[in-house]
Amino acid sequence: MEEVIVNGMPESLRRYIVEDCSIPAASFRILPGEELPEPARQLMFHDEDMTSTLARYYKSDIYIDKIQSLERGDVYLREVFLQTKKADTVLEYGVIAIVLDSSDQEHREEIEADQEPFGGLLHKFKVEFQSAPVCFFAISAGYIAPTLSKDLEKYTFYGRFNQLSKTNGQTLAWIMEILPEENYI
Repeated sequence: MEEVIVNGMPESLRRYIVEDCSIPAASFRILPGEELPEPARQLMFHDEDMTSTLARYYKSDIYIDKIQSLERGDVYLREVFLQTKKADTVLEYGVIAIVLDSSDQEHREEIEADQEPFGGLLHKFKVEFQSAPVCFFAISAGYIAPTLSKDLEKYTFYGRFNQLSKTNGQTLAWIMEILPEENYI
């Protein structure tokens, strides 16, 4: 039986995380948001999008460094690092499942260009949306380390699963957002 990472997560995202990003479902240790250490708590324990939050916190525009992406059915999946434009610093490791039929063709083209974070594009497109964190977790940095080509197994990173929806409730995306401890990447 396949392990569930978090209830309600689309199967396409779970499969992408486990099979394509090579992060085992059992590697996530779910915890209450109040237990996140700082600065992860300040940066994640809220109902705002991470792109805006990170841009404010680091006083920099954000861009993505795409690791991989693919389309499965009506979902566009991508694995990325969010980085500052000012100092080219990695701020977040993210995996997103974007519901393609929630966007028009022009917006889909910009999404699939893989140049800007999805939250930033929603603001740019003037789409009213809600951010709803589903759960928070701790994960060994070792599961992300192969992507980083660094030995980080002794460190713990913190993250959240988040759902972005239009104000009418239509799901726009599911996101796994992981913050590295500062200066480890």
